[in-house]
Amino acid sequence: MIGLKLPARKRARDEAEKPFWISFADLMTALMVLFLVAVTVALFAVTQKPDELAQKQAEREREIQKLLN
Repeated sequence: MIGLKLPARKRARDEAEKPFWISFADLMTALMVLFLVAVTVALFAVTQKPDELAQKQAEREREIQKLLN
């Protein structure tokens, strides 16, 4: 019995999927991606407004010039 070796216990295939909760690293990665998407959308929204205002102002200037001519 001293030299008797037992075979290694075989692990189930789905043992890696047993934890219900997401790991901390995966959670932080998901939060970082969410933050980057939110910042990108916010920056895009902020930078689009001056372009629209400049277009409206240029159109108004053209209309004023038409009216004066």
